[in-house]
Amino acid sequence: MVFAEGYSKKRAAVDPEFKKLMEDPQNIENHELRAQLISLRLKLRLTQKEFADWVGVKQPLISRLENGSQSITRK
Repeated sequence: MVFAEGYSKKRAAVDPEFKKLMEDPQNIENHELRAQLISLRLKLRLTQKEFADWVGVKQPLISRLENGSQSITRK
């Protein structure tokens, strides 16, 4: 189990507000998409800047998407 998953489970056990957020289908999808984005970038061995240039966006957007401060939506 990766650190984030372990942390999430432990925190959800003691924090009802956090548990509610973690069980929200939209949050679950965003977490999964974030993990896929990070995984792809790392498999390609690209920095956030290089990845951003490759997909045609600015690096701060990649950072916000990866750290969860901006939601990911599917088109």
